Amino acid sequence: MPVTIESKDDAGAALERVGFLQQQVDAGQIDPAAAGPEIVETLNAVVSFFVLIGATGNLYTALVEPLMQWNIYSVSPKFLRGPESPETRSARELFEMISAFYHKWEVLKTE
Repeated sequence: MPVTIESKDDAGAALERVGFLQQQVDAGQIDPAAAGPEIVETLNAVVSFFVLIGATGNLYTALVEPLMQWNIYSVSPKFLRGPESPETRSARELFEMISAFYHKWEVLKTE
């Protein structure tokens, strides 16, 4: 089901959901690749909403960059430190999904 963000309250709730999914991935409670589409779709909707209303001033530093940092420091070790397995492939899939999100929105970087 597509994520629709129509207000700042919707965006806040969506970000809470993404945070919850990130915690589940970090704790090994959810398959990373299974969480990926919801994380990326939700954040795409949030960023698109703020772009639509013209509130782009700190989107990169508030949303895009922190997600990529989580991707690098939390997700990538899940596939870099172990032999190829279903778990490492899943983490790599999530890493690639988030990397694509980052590359889509890095245009928001102001420096």
